[in-house]
Amino acid sequence: MRRAALENPALFFYEARRGKSLRQLALQLDAPYSSLKSWARGGRTIPEGIFRKLVALSNRPVYWEKAAVFKASDWGRSKGGKTRFSRMSRKSIEKAMSKVRESRSSSNIRSPPLNERLCELYGALMGDGCLSRYRVADGYERYEIIITGDKELDTEYHEYLAGLMKELFGLSPYIYKRKDSRSRKLSVKNRKLFEFFVSLGFPVGNKGNSLAIPKRFVSLPWEQLRCIIRGIFDTDGCITAKKNEKYRYPYIIISSKSKPLTKQLHQILRSRGYPCYIKKNEKELRIKGIRNTVKWMGDIGSSNTRHLKKYSYWKKNGIVPVNAIDRAGRSIW
Repeated sequence: MRRAALENPALFFYEARRGKSLRQLALQLDAPYSSLKSWARGGRTIPEGIFRKLVALSNRPVYWEKAAVFKASDWGRSKGGKTRFSRMSRKSIEKAMSKVRESRSSSNIRSPPLNERLCELYGALMGDGCLSRYRVADGYERYEIIITGDKELDTEYHEYLAGLMKELFGLSPYIYKRKDSRSRKLSVKNRKLFEFFVSLGFPVGNKGNSLAIPKRFVSLPWEQLRCIIRGIFDTDGCITAKKNEKYRYPYIIISSKSKPLTKQLHQILRSRGYPCYIKKNEKELRIKGIRNTVKWMGDIGSSNTRHLKKYSYWKKNGIVPVNAIDRAGRSIW
């Protein structure tokens, strides 16, 4: 299908709306609202089918038919590819294309058993991850697995998670850093991987109170179950201390928006001898004290470098650094 480019798309959409909002127009055309906004801003060319419908709604159909320049459906990808790849070596191009195929392929995916590595990845997804399904141009749906984190402090941890994805599923995630914030995103767009996590009981979209450890995981041996808790701790947890205690006595804290998950973790950890308690509107789990922190790191542990470095600093100096800089002004990272 061809695509229409206009010199003044904002005026075109203004006439076609006939007093309706863009959201109302999207419903009328059965088109994604986000796509309509992009087309109206001129950020993307308009699919010919949508363009014809809009022309029929406008007061000047003949004018807009003549004003449009039609392009092949893949003109943007072709142009972008020529611009980008013209500056790359053949080896770099092959490496980039291999990564794209691995990330987006719907057929090249392994289905691993419920081992410790998968449990840890599932726990990380429970903490800072989500399964996102959304419509894109021409009515297609995109399926994306996302894990977010701090742009700088989670660099090594996201590389570790990307390695888990590669080992378990044969897929290489993309990692994006936002320029306007301190966040980063690990992303895989793959329908079969999306459906795999759904089959394990992971909720789609906003997790909220629907998030909990599935029964099939809860019944696993402790050697595997603790890996799920490790993944949750590495994404939604921290090691911290109080100023009025001179930062000497560490706390293990896990914060979650899901009350059912917090209560579930409380029950599991209590059964394993951890004297944990719940704070802050039933959404924060705490374990206090030197002995309990040492037990946690020896039993459950962590794969996140920032947790490991903070713990190592406390073991060496007897003080928990609450920031990346200790009280002497030295970086612990």
